[in-house]
Amino acid sequence: MTEPVRPIPAPPTLRTDPSQTPNRGPGQSPRRVSLGQAITEAIVTKAPKVSRSAVERVSVDLHYRSPHHMLGDEGFSLVSNDYLANVLAKSVAARVVSPRQCAIMLFMIGRQQESLVGMNQQSIADALTIPRSTVSTELTGLSALNWVRKVRRGVYQVNPLLANMGNGNAQRTTLADARALALESGFPDEVCVPEMPAPRSRKRSTT
Repeated sequence: MTEPVRPIPAPPTLRTDPSQTPNRGPGQSPRRVSLGQAITEAIVTKAPKVSRSAVERVSVDLHYRSPHHMLGDEGFSLVSNDYLANVLAKSVAARVVSPRQCAIMLFMIGRQQESLVGMNQQSIADALTIPRSTVSTELTGLSALNWVRKVRRGVYQVNPLLANMGNGNAQRTTLADARALALESGFPDEVCVPEMPAPRSRKRSTT
């Protein structure tokens, strides 16, 4: 024989606070509410009331940052001070980097957009009024130092650790892309500094 079907019990109900229950006539059963409704009513009735005068005033300070004022209308690049003072300037002064190499490097820093320079060797030569063969030779030397690298024909990349035109987020993306290539040269992190000649000692004249 099969077991008789048992009735499904009704959901639990709670009585509300008698003070909140309206008076009912004789013979009427007390008001019943569901558990969810009782919780809702308790939250509504017992929630603390916040006075509108509790918050009198909210102030926000805005600080205006003046834009950089640079020569010309082509913007500006961020350049490592360490590279300018301790690498490039000293290399030129010691003549371990030629003046034309310095000129090409500075030109590429001034023409790069997020470290990329979209110019071929002839365009660089025309801009600096030097032979194309000279540009080719000097770019080879700059690439050996990891100051620049050739991306493809007509596109070069200035090492973004040395100079970059763009915000910090763009530079981090550029660095991440360059590092992901895992180049044998170690670009961009291995920046070569030319070996400086030893300072000459002055000979005292004898009388």
